[in-house]
Amino acid sequence: MPYSIKHPTTTKLYGSLIRIAANCQIMTYEMVSDVVDLPSYRLPFSARLGSISTDSWNRHGVVLSALVVRKHEGTPSPEFFDFLKTLMSVPDDEGLRLILWAELVRDVHKHYGHIMCNRFAVDLQ
Repeated sequence: MPYSIKHPTTTKLYGSLIRIAANCQIMTYEMVSDVVDLPSYRLPFSARLGSISTDSWNRHGVVLSALVVRKHEGTPSPEFFDFLKTLMSVPDDEGLRLILWAELVRDVHKHYGHIMCNRFAVDLQ
């Protein structure tokens, strides 16, 4: 069940993701879990990320949850790519998925822009 982006916990998480984006950073699922005070493996947790990403995609053409990664792998969860299929075409090849993810992160950082993002930008083309 999607959560309203106006729900106080979802709004708090949305703001945290925007701040992370503006500073050209990423955050782990554990960090997000601390913000929303929910275990990262629970449906309400992923549903909030999905609601935020759907909203950011519809409003700005960026996927904010691309900034959320697994602590040890440094990449999004497989569920992220499953969700992403509701917004766009996602390649089956894992290498191509990671390229798509890197482009999504770049686009989020660029959109919410901070001058520091441009210092560390990598041209993926």
